[in-house]
Amino acid sequence: MLWATRRKIRISRAATAWFIQRFVDPEARFFFGTDEEVLASENDGAIGFHCPGTAYSKATKDGLTPLEALVREYRSDDAALVRLAAAVREADGPAGQERLPESPGLRFISVAFPEVCSDDHEIVRRSAIVYDCLYASLSKATRR
Repeated sequence: MLWATRRKIRISRAATAWFIQRFVDPEARFFFGTDEEVLASENDGAIGFHCPGTAYSKATKDGLTPLEALVREYRSDDAALVRLAAAVREADGPAGQERLPESPGLRFISVAFPEVCSDDHEIVRRSAIVYDCLYASLSKATRR
């Protein structure tokens, strides 16, 4: 399936792409464009996220981020994923307001993705290790 979002991904959109590939659609392909291009691609059958007017817009009607909405829809029974989505929300929000200890570090790492990656597709590929490791750590922590 083709998934579409705005270009220049960082924290939340990279994490959402990771979640989609790991837990929703292992064969997912991603399109990155302007808001208008994302909406047009959704009209052509793509599933849009983090873009106003798409299936998983920036803020859902329940006030959830797209990642939180997808976790709720596909893996609500996984406490580690629920916490990961909350940490991503905080990391993508205003600095200094985090409650979860992993959020500031996630922000610190994620904002540098463009410094080491040439485009959004590479960010999705290379950032996956960050989210895989965070998920593994949170899985251990939530089993205690």
